Amino acid sequence: MTVLIQKDIKFLNDCNCIVDCALLMEAILWYQKKPTLSVKHIYLYNKYPTISIHNEKIRVHRLLMMYIKGIKFSSDTIVHHKDKNILNSSIENLVILSNKQHLSLHNKGRSVPSEQIKRVIQYNKSRKGCIKPPWASPRNTCKKCNHFVKAIDKNKGVYFCKFCNKQLLQSEIFINRLRYKEADNG
Repeated sequence: MTVLIQKDIKFLNDCNCIVDCALLMEAILWYQKKPTLSVKHIYLYNKYPTISIHNEKIRVHRLLMMYIKGIKFSSDTIVHHKDKNILNSSIENLVILSNKQHLSLHNKGRSVPSEQIKRVIQYNKSRKGCIKPPWASPRNTCKKCNHFVKAIDKNKGVYFCKFCNKQLLQSEIFINRLRYKEADNG
């Protein structure tokens, strides 16, 4: 059905959320690009009161805050319910927070189990591009200056130290891989 002239919008509040219908109607008229149907359903979608505007699902609390602020939010903008009741979309109950503020607000007083911390550390160690401490580096170092050496011929055990500017034999370098394995065992 194509609507040519916008009429007042009536709401069917299927989820029994708390909302100012007059403000919601103004917000819909502000948000839409063309006239819409005169009857709108407010329904639950992913636990939040939602309304559809031209095949786009918009959470009611986000739509109201966008209208109040006069800008369309990006997906990373958080609209938080102060009383933690997600069915209460009254303006007095809504506040805009950064993601960091929102997470700290919800996680305040909670502790992370040590087992989970160990799993995160283990995962981070296995990630590609993870920075390892110098002693865990597979590179070899010169015993005299402790700088990294480059292998010239690994089969013969010949290396070159740029800092000392000379060729070294395998006996004159420290192989960090052995030190890394020793650190794991002890």
